Amino acid sequence: MALVLAVAAGRGGPARGADAWGLPLADYSSDTGFGFGAMGGLAWGQPGAWSRSDVELYLYGSTGGEQFHSIWLELADIAHLPLIVSLYGGYSSSQFDNYCGHPGEDACATPAGEQRYAFRHTEGYGGLSAQWRLPASHWSVFGGWSGALVLAGIPRAPTPWPDSLYAEHFPDGEQGFSSTMQGGVAYDTRDDEAEPSRGIWADASLRGGSSAWGSDWAFVGTNVTLRTYAPLFSERLVSATRVGVDFVSGEQPTTDMSSTGGVQGYHALGGAGFGRGIRYGRYRGQVKALGQQELRASLFSFDVLEQPLTIGTVTFVEGGWVAHSPTELSDSAAATSTGAGLRVGWNDFMLRADLGVSPAEHWQPYVYIDFDHLF
Repeated sequence: MALVLAVAAGRGGPARGADAWGLPLADYSSDTGFGFGAMGGLAWGQPGAWSRSDVELYLYGSTGGEQFHSIWLELADIAHLPLIVSLYGGYSSSQFDNYCGHPGEDACATPAGEQRYAFRHTEGYGGLSAQWRLPASHWSVFGGWSGALVLAGIPRAPTPWPDSLYAEHFPDGEQGFSSTMQGGVAYDTRDDEAEPSRGIWADASLRGGSSAWGSDWAFVGTNVTLRTYAPLFSERLVSATRVGVDFVSGEQPTTDMSSTGGVQGYHALGGAGFGRGIRYGRYRGQVKALGQQELRASLFSFDVLEQPLTIGTVTFVEGGWVAHSPTELSDSAAATSTGAGLRVGWNDFMLRADLGVSPAEHWQPYVYIDFDHLF
């Protein structure tokens, strides 16, 4: 699906409590062609107001017409309290997303030209989120607001793909402002956030869109996600599991129907986040039951530039069931996928490379290379 090559451009030394870093990016995707971009950040301390703050910028574009640009500001330990507040905004434009109709229809199961299932759309988005860890506890509460201006097509062609399935269902596309409020609780006993080997990370949340806070789509939804980590025989072999249930009632734009809520939202079913080996956006619906199992092995490690570099592997099985809406549960589909991958960790970075296959895609291989563990 994507091939990413990243080289650290450098990390600046402390200057008045600041630390800067940057990464040039290049990738290739069977859906989007060659892509190029950059990501970077600046972290600094501000005694008396907050202990740590961080701003990150991400810029990306591909020859296939994909664009993803975002900026993220995080303020931690505000007033020396266990509180993290994040502000973010961005722009995305996709020319070759997938739209396969309702899950029960699954038009992509029958051969046809790629343009038939192409789904192009544009969004400008932003939001605010906060998380408060309860004192002397593994519990925290979180909440926030997110908004997205959904536009039909892409800037140079502001209409759906001609003769596409999406154009048949939405001749004028979907345009409007999606405004969502969310709140929930989380429980976290992981021994390490970046590379956990034991513990539990779970969250439950409620979210909704309403004209009261400016949304053109009205809905209510809930999400429950459980992640567990356990060493097998030794700390070098870890079982990682993620299961989730997501339920929405009401109206949503098509772009939102492949997403979930929660403290760490993800896309499903299909794509690099959940359903590797199944094309992104293939199964969209408001009711989802999802499962994901990884076996993570650390093979060996050695120092590079006085920092540990670790080489490991992962094998995975994942899949789920998706229904179009709570009132149309029979309009549903189930799919599974499996695969394996490589993990390379150095300093604070982890590069992952996965190959996934699925009977739903006639065992066609999909490759995904990105940063960090999925969960």
